[in-house]
Amino acid sequence: MKCVRDALTLYGFRYPWPAQFDVRDLEPRLRFERKAVVNRYEASYSVLTPLLSFLANTIGVRMVYPGCMGMFNSWALEPRMKALEALRSKCNARRVGLITAEGLFVEAFYVDRRRSESENGKTMVICCEGNAGFAEIGISGVPLSNGFSIFAWNHPGFGSSMGMPFPEQEMNAVEAVVLFTIHYLHFEPADIRLFGWSIGGFTATWAAMHLPSIGGLILDATFDTLEELSRNALPFIGESIPVALVRKFFNLKNIAQIIEFPHLFNDDTEVLLWKYLAMDKAEQESYLMKHGIVDEVMVPILQHEFRKEMLEFACADDDVSGLVMDVHRSLLFPSHLGESGISDAMKRSVLIYLTSKYFVEAKGSHCTTLDQASFQEPWSESLVLYRSQTVNVDLEAECSSTNDGFDDDADEKDVNDWEKVA
Repeated sequence: MKCVRDALTLYGFRYPWPAQFDVRDLEPRLRFERKAVVNRYEASYSVLTPLLSFLANTIGVRMVYPGCMGMFNSWALEPRMKALEALRSKCNARRVGLITAEGLFVEAFYVDRRRSESENGKTMVICCEGNAGFAEIGISGVPLSNGFSIFAWNHPGFGSSMGMPFPEQEMNAVEAVVLFTIHYLHFEPADIRLFGWSIGGFTATWAAMHLPSIGGLILDATFDTLEELSRNALPFIGESIPVALVRKFFNLKNIAQIIEFPHLFNDDTEVLLWKYLAMDKAEQESYLMKHGIVDEVMVPILQHEFRKEMLEFACADDDVSGLVMDVHRSLLFPSHLGESGISDAMKRSVLIYLTSKYFVEAKGSHCTTLDQASFQEPWSESLVLYRSQTVNVDLEAECSSTNDGFDDDADEKDVNDWEKVA
């Protein structure tokens, strides 16, 4: 059966074949435990629901995900199969079929480079495409060019994937992809990166929210919600119907999923963050220097905070003697960085510093493929712990002997500095 199944994947066709992996065969404890993200608009359109449902299932889903239309699938089939054949001959790509929790087929392929000479080959990059992108001719070429292992999959309704790309089916599809990578290919979560482009940021952030031990999340040209984009989608009928349609059936809550991660956000710092992100690169560098938000100042502070977290992790595991940890292993989720012991002014400084590390500006338009140089491993706290190759319970004495707060005069000066730029 396996030989027949593998032989079928050598041919180019649009229809499902016997799957290599079925989520339903896994024990429930191995699947994602679904986290609810509140939709404040869910009960707001009860009167319009029949109309909105009709629009969502006809033109709505095809406007949000044009790649699911028959003409796109027909046009893309030949270049997709040619690209897959090239990947198969050059990189030993394997085409696979997965079954989701609701029984729908997901078409995918992967390139496993763990046996290659490239150090990057040990890392698997799961690629989540845009709304008209296909796995074989999409964003996977960027991490592939940098020597990474890759896993690319087609949205429901794209290529041979069954169903339609409504949020629930999208979530089930990416769940199957991640679980296949872990339980079939046997990649550790820490060795997996989620790479989402445009609307693919929804599935990437959703998967990261459910698997916080993931090694990294990389988002390219994504958005917070679709609401603003929908306002001008159907100008001949105004904006109220498209907005209601998106809120009810395509409420892709990227921002709500992202804020499930460790963060330093509040109403005050959010304004400051967007002000910083609106600056060009030269202005950002000048801003960081002007306010002392540079490595020489921030690294000792972060080292202290990260060491505290690692100590708490050690104590929580009841390993109280000679504990040695690899500092390249990411800290547990959620992070308690800045939760206590540092001033609000210092929290703002930490926020801007981390922003300068996590955000990279890449030239190009929305539909331009990310250049190789801009595809980078996510910044990690291990980079500021490089001087501390071991972590043991002796750190407790250091943490307890160090003043939990910072110098009051320094805090006051920081506050004044921040007030000047507010």
